[in-house]
Amino acid sequence: MKFTGEVHRIIVRDRFQNDNLKCSDITGVVYGLRVLRAHGMSDDCIQVVCRSIVIAKLKNASQAWSGFCTASGINKLDRFLARCKRLNYCSQTTAGVIEQLESADQSLFQTVLHMHNHID
Repeated sequence: MKFTGEVHRIIVRDRFQNDNLKCSDITGVVYGLRVLRAHGMSDDCIQVVCRSIVIAKLKNASQAWSGFCTASGINKLDRFLARCKRLNYCSQTTAGVIEQLESADQSLFQTVLHMHNHID
């Protein structure tokens, strides 16, 4: 499948950290998922792609950058996630941005608490 390389390039180059998320980045991701659907990829597979790339980028090192994100940045990410849900690119049960960021923070905190070789 030749088109997957192009779509992967479009999606992977986008950045989801802080307020650096631009409208062109969002358009690129939605375009990439639309191309996959147009080439016959099932909704389940598109949702896996969305979860693997979009949600993973959102959560990538979120513990480090989420504290610097403004309310408008969080709102922009939430609107993007809602758009993905509306277009069925993302599962309807996918948690919101705030919930995902809090979950990542809690996971890191629990990992640090339960590390036996952690320096006191």
